[in-house]
Amino acid sequence: MLPLDIPSSITASVDGVPVMECEYGSQRQQHALRVLHMIDHAAMNNASSKDFIKGSTRQKAKESKA
Repeated sequence: MLPLDIPSSITASVDGVPVMECEYGSQRQQHALRVLHMIDHAAMNNASSKDFIKGSTRQKAKESKA
């Protein structure tokens, strides 16, 4: 067995964006993360929920003119 230095909490990210603070653990003999709190990006940017626009931010590919 190799000794590992595991931090008490970690930041979980989705597509490189931090979304929650977690701690390591186990449940039913499976490795697990316990969510300590969700990261509220709107609060960090002083944005409100009315500023949210549902849908993809990707631009559609330009159609070729043939």
